[in-house]
Formats: sequence, C-alpha cells, structure tokens
Amino acid sequence: MNNIGAYTFVVDDFYADQTGTLAWGALGRFLLNCSNSHSMNMGIGMGRYDNNFYMWVITRLIVNLNEPINKGQTIKMETWISKIYHSFINREYVIMDDDSKVIGTAFAVWALIDAKTRQTVNLVNMFGPDLELIVYGETNDLSFDKKRVKLSSSSEESSSLIVKFGDIDINQHMNSIRYIEHALDLFPSELYLHHFLNRIEVQYGQETSLNDHLTLINHKMDDRSIYVEFRKESEEQACKIRFYFNEYGINEEF
Repeated sequence: MNNIGAYTFVVDDFYADQTGTLAWGALGRFLLNCSNSHSMNMGIGMGRYDNNFYMWVITRLIVNLNEPINKGQTIKMETWISKIYHSFINREYVIMDDDSKVIGTAFAVWALIDAKTRQTVNLVNMFGPDLELIVYGETNDLSFDKKRVKLSSSSEESSSLIVKFGDIDINQHMNSIRYIEHALDLFPSELYLHHFLNRIEVQYGQETSLNDHLTLINHKMDDRSIYVEFRKESEEQACKIRFYFNEYGINEEF
C-alpha cells in the first residue's frame, strides 16, 4: 500500500488574489481536497458506517510557505497520516513546484465525529486494528508558537459578523477556511502589496452555525505577526489564528 497521496493543482486566474499569487482561501481548499481524497483512498473517508454518518473535522492547522505561489504555476501536494490517536490523526503535507522543489509544508490535526451527536469516536473501534498500517511516520516538524497572547484594549481592534449561508459547509457548521478568509479581510490591502503572508497557525474551538453572531478581535502582536480571535456571543472561542508576514525585499514595519 502506498500511504502517501499525491495530487496536482493548476493555479488558474480565479484561484489568485489581486497580487497575482494563490489566494490563501484557495490554498486551504487544495489542502482539504487532498485530505478528503487521501482519506477515501485509505478507506477511512467520511460517510455512513453502522447506520450512522461520520465526518472528519479539522481542529488544528499550520501552513508554512517558503515563497509565494504565483498565478499560472502547477503545484504538487503530497499528504500522509503521521500518527493516530484515540479519536484524532496527525496529517502532514508537502507543497512542491512543477520541478518537485519543496515550496511549503503543512500540518493538521483531524478528528472523526458522529454527525448527529457531534462527539468524537474511537478510530480503532471504527476502522479496525489494522488502522496503523496506513501510517507513514515522517513529520514536517511544524509546531505552534507557544508565546501567550496578552490582549489589551489599547492594542486590539474588533469587528463583528453574522454567519451566513455561504459560510456553512456540508458538515453544517462554518467552514474552516472561511475563518481564515474572514480574518484576512480585516487587514488593509496595502499590507498584502508589500508583505508576503508566509505562515498561518489556526486552532479551532467551538462550532459555529448559521446566523451565529461572532466578534473578531484583531491584535497586532509585533512587527511581523497578527493574532485574530473569533468569539461567540457566549464568549466561547470559535477560532484563533496567527498570521506571520515577511516583507517583499524591503525592511519596513506594517
């Protein structure tokens, strides 16, 4: 069994943003596409088992790019499962250009949940003791920044949104990539014209549903990173994201 899934994407014009590079929303959907296809090929895809419907949900995501991905490029992605826990899997990704040069890596944690109860399930009980056979142990060594974020009213901005129909996916909650896209819309366009967004770290919390009201807290951490938190009306955290920027050949702060 080949435990590594390989997929190819062309960055057509409609996948690019105004800078002419691959939009982060499109990149995120490419990664989700790989994840779903690989899970199906490995026999652990979302679907109906024992008359119940189960689905994979992403709980953590890190994406690190070495260089921008430009419009017109062909990129190749590889993905594999590096570790299996009781109800979660670690998934690795490598992003390559058409010459197979690595231009980015990613890491995600996925959980399998019962679509009705929204509770996680035991993966070995679901798929059997041979589940470990699909693991390919190599990792990308990506880890979350453990520096604590200390929010203060003097260093944060806030806005709000109502979860709309276009935010909801087949799992009946706000799609994981929509959080990233909503957060990116908080920043001025000039930021993207002079800086390269090379890394994101996302941690998902409580699910959000149609018509939920969310508060977005936008906090500049330092000269190269911004933190965005999504809070529900109950003050429960729905998502938090750290964005890391590099300048395009010039040494300036944003």
